[in-house]
Amino acid sequence: AADARVGEGRAAIRQRSPPGWALAAGTSSSIDLSLLRQLLDRRRELREARRFEEGDSIRAHLGERGVHVNDRDNRWHTADGRHGSIEPFSVEPRREQWGTYS
Repeated sequence: AADARVGEGRAAIRQRSPPGWALAAGTSSSIDLSLLRQLLDRRRELREARRFEEGDSIRAHLGERGVHVNDRDNRWHTADGRHGSIEPFSVEPRREQWGTYS
């Protein structure tokens, strides 16, 4: 089983990928839905922490496995017809972006 708490980037995801993920790019996905949900949740956490490059690596990894992530609509789908929603992420502005008011 894969450790879904990956955050060290694409290499870490590949090291922990379960055997069922050995798919050619663009093929129908056989990804386990619970693992998919864990990876999508981890991606949201990374994005909320402004670790966009690591979040993007999870998105790319999912894409290579036949899972299309649509951030605009907060949805995901696979070529074999499975689909679902993605919990939107929110980012609080950093203090230095607030500026000073007199």
